[in-house]
Amino acid sequence: TDLKKGLQVLREAESLDIGLESEFIEEIKSFKNDVLGKVKVKFVEFLDRLKLKLRADDFKETSEGLGKIDRLTNLLGAHLRAPELRDKFVNLKKDRTEYINSLASKYKTMPIEEYKNKPPRELYSKLSHGGVDCIPVMEEMRRSIFDNVDSALADALKTGAPPEKNEHIRKVKMAIRFLPEEWKDTLSQNEETIKQEIIDNLTTTSREVTELLQSDDPILLKKY
Repeated sequence: TDLKKGLQVLREAESLDIGLESEFIEEIKSFKNDVLGKVKVKFVEFLDRLKLKLRADDFKETSEGLGKIDRLTNLLGAHLRAPELRDKFVNLKKDRTEYINSLASKYKTMPIEEYKNKPPRELYSKLSHGGVDCIPVMEEMRRSIFDNVDSALADALKTGAPPEKNEHIRKVKMAIRFLPEEWKDTLSQNEETIKQEIIDNLTTTSREVTELLQSDDPILLKKY
């Protein structure tokens, strides 16, 4: 606000026809241009820093920084509406939107055993501080990961291997370690349900085999 008032004073001083020496008028213009020049340099440097923040998945800093630029642009108006400044600002906002939206599909096809190398909980945490436009991406990310874990559990049940030797159960257990805390209880319960179903199926099969081996019933023998 003080900067805006200062520039307004300088503009008014330039326009007043009160017999000011032309040299003084030029000094006012030079001072104003010097101030605006420094602001523009800082403007560009700040945008460059925000671009690096975005590449580091720092959505909180990027979102807050773009908000500051919005307010600065409104504050200084035409002084910061030069095409090169406007384009740089608009492009960064566009890059942020496109990058955040691209993250929605990041875990859709990623094997769950890779979660340990690219922990979903870290990205999810960063997105949670990135503003309302990150919410749809977070929801899509959650759906994709839950679907992937459920698919792995379905494979675990299909193979029928005991839980302690079941490769799919092992993958699920490892993957859950790298998920957001608020997801773990639900997925762990799903894992336990499948493990119990596998145990029940193995118990039933074992009992039936025992009955078969001990039976002289030709009908029962023919059944197997």
